[in-house]
Amino acid sequence: MSGTSSAGQLSNSAWKVFYDGQRATAFSSSKTTPIYQSRKDPDCPTSADRWQGEVKSLVGHFASYFTQEEYYCGASPAILRTYGTLNLATGKPVGLLELFSRAEVLRALSGDPFVQKALRDYGITGAISDLETINEALEVTRCLSLQPFDFREFAFFDYQQAKSVAGVRLSLRAKFKSCSPGFTQLGLSMLAPAQLRPQFLEAKLKKNLMADR
Repeated sequence: MSGTSSAGQLSNSAWKVFYDGQRATAFSSSKTTPIYQSRKDPDCPTSADRWQGEVKSLVGHFASYFTQEEYYCGASPAILRTYGTLNLATGKPVGLLELFSRAEVLRALSGDPFVQKALRDYGITGAISDLETINEALEVTRCLSLQPFDFREFAFFDYQQAKSVAGVRLSLRAKFKSCSPGFTQLGLSMLAPAQLRPQFLEAKLKKNLMADR
């Protein structure tokens, strides 16, 4: 693939452009180089919209990144922080459920302490069999959401070779803009798919994972 070596490392001059559903975005191949964009909103003469993104992890041809968008219209600021993972082979974002089974995502989420507390506050103490129940509990008790439900707002964080476990950071969205001004993320431990374990190990050895930066 152009711009990517066979060892899975991006060349210094490589750039990838993808469309995230709202805008075209250019990402630098350097994990340490943020990319900035800004624009004005014609409907708000005093507006300022500033976007920045930074690549955090590289696992095979999957690049995980962190983005922050700041929008100001008069004295009303709005800040959105989130993770994402890009498939460099296709130039498109990839969802967690495209790489991990639904059962593994459910297991990891239902075992997270933050999610467990939300479920208890929602009145659920037994085993959970679907992701929708977890989402309902988070929305009602924490005003947070797993939406969009394709789980595209995630990033690779770490890898434990002995257990073949991948560390993943999953962003949660505020259900309403007034719910939570901060950035909420879950740290999940998930069994890495067999076909990705060599790429995870290579990323770990080359310090291409967020935890090793």
